[in-house]
Amino acid sequence: ISDEKDPHIMQRVLPLLKYFGYTVEKMEMLISPMVKTSHEPLGSMGQDMPLACLSKLPKLTFDYFSQLFAQATNPPIDPIREANVMSLLCPIGPEGNLLDPQPESCRRIFLDTPVLCPRRFNALLDLEASGFSTATVDMTYPLTEGCSRARLADRAITKKSLLRERLDQICKEAEAAILGDGVAFIVLTHRRAGEDRVPICSLLAAGALHQHLITAKLRTRVAIIVEAADVCEVHHFCTLLGFGADAVFPYLCYLSLLRVRGCDFPLAKRIENFRAAMDF
Repeated sequence: ISDEKDPHIMQRVLPLLKYFGYTVEKMEMLISPMVKTSHEPLGSMGQDMPLACLSKLPKLTFDYFSQLFAQATNPPIDPIREANVMSLLCPIGPEGNLLDPQPESCRRIFLDTPVLCPRRFNALLDLEASGFSTATVDMTYPLTEGCSRARLADRAITKKSLLRERLDQICKEAEAAILGDGVAFIVLTHRRAGEDRVPICSLLAAGALHQHLITAKLRTRVAIIVEAADVCEVHHFCTLLGFGADAVFPYLCYLSLLRVRGCDFPLAKRIENFRAAMDF
C-alpha cells in the first residue's frame, strides 16, 4: 500500500500478472466488478467452460476442480443474511486436545474471515512476542537446479521431477520448523517467484503440506497461511480452504486492483471492497 502512488508500480505489476495467469477477462469481468460494487458478478449457474483436462491452453490447478453444475442450498445460506446460524469467524493456531479441554485450548487467533488484508497479515507475523512464531516456506524452485549431471542422475534414479522434489522439501522444512522451533504459523509464499524461479501452484503446496502434517500427526500444532500470487477468484479461495489452508493472503491480487479502470477509490478501499465481495 505504501507504493500506491509510485508511477512505476503498474510496470512492475504487469509482468507478474502475466506470469501467474491473470487475463483481461479476469480483470474486467471478475475483479473489476468486485472492487466497484463489493459484490461478486453474477454469471451462469455452474461452470460453463470446457473441462480443463481437455484444453490445450495452460491451466491452473484450481481449474480442474470447477463444477459443471450448480450446487446450492435452498434457501441460500451466507454469513450476512443468516448471521445467527453461520459465521466466517476462523480460529487458527495450535489446537489443544479436544478430549481434554484446558484453558490453554482457547489461546488461539480468531480471524473475522480467512481472506486476509495486508494489515491483518502483517499483524499475524508480529505475534512472536505473544508466543505465536512464524516460519516462511518458499513455494518456488530455481530453473537451473536440474542442469548438473549429478542432479539429473539422482532424479532418474528416484523418478522424481523438480516439482515433486520441491513439494517434498516444503513438507520437510515445515515439519522441521514445527518440531525444532515450535512455530505456530507456517506461511507458504510466492514472493521469490520471478524470471529464474518457477512458482508452484499454491493449491498443490497447501494440499501436500496439509496431508503430510496429518500423516506426521502435527497438523493441529500449526496453522497454514498461504501468501499466494495465483489466487484471485472466489473459487480459488474455496479450493484452498478445502485443501487445508487456514487463511489466505492474495498479495498479487491486491496489487492488481490498481489496474482496475474507471475507479477512483484508494487501494485500501479497493481491498476492502474486494474482501467484502469475497465474504458476500
